[in-house]
This record gives sequence, C-alpha cells and structure tokens, in this order.
Amino acid sequence: MADLLFTTEQAIVGLRLCHNVTSMYQSIQMVRIDDRTKNLIILVGEEIEIVVFPNGKWRFEL
Repeated sequence: MADLLFTTEQAIVGLRLCHNVTSMYQSIQMVRIDDRTKNLIILVGEEIEIVVFPNGKWRFEL
C-alpha cells in the first residue's frame, strides 16, 4: 500500500469539517495536501480556507 498523504487525525477532522460545510449549503471548491507543510487545505467557496494540521488541529482564514 502506498504511503498515505495525510494523517488519520487529518482524515477524521477533514471529513467532519467537509460534512459541516456542506450541511450549511456551502460548496467545497478544493481539498488538497500542501506538499511543503503536509497541511490539509479545504477551500470553501472563493474566500474561506480551512487548514487542518497533521495533528488534527485546524483553523480557518477569510
């Protein structure tokens, strides 16, 4: 099996955040791992960016 690009914590938190975002009828434009930082990036609409760190902690930026 190939190495996972994300941690288990990122997968769980990322899925939960994506569910919450779509429950509010917001569109998810992109989900990607930053190769440099290994952070999971979720782009919501055109202005909101959610960053999930490898340890599962997250923050959002406008």
